[in-house]
Amino acid sequence: MAASVAWAEAAPSAQTKADIAALIGALKQSGCEFSRNGNWYDSAKAAAHLQQKYDYLLKKNLVPTTAAFIERAGSQSSMSGKAYQVRC
Repeated sequence: MAASVAWAEAAPSAQTKADIAALIGALKQSGCEFSRNGNWYDSAKAAAHLQQKYDYLLKKNLVPTTAAFIERAGSQSSMSGKAYQVRC
């Protein structure tokens, strides 16, 4: 139990921040479409949405690793719980 609390309170390293920025940047530049809660968005809007989620989680110290970002922000809607989809 204590390990999960420490994980939740850890701030991301500079490398983790760079990795997450690279993931969001790659999505933005991809030209792919992104489905969220049944609606499709272009890559720029998808990247902006994930950036907003990341900024929120960062303030709460809930993204100590790139894997945590993917799990908490990049794989499903936090409102509906539905998985995101990407089509290129």
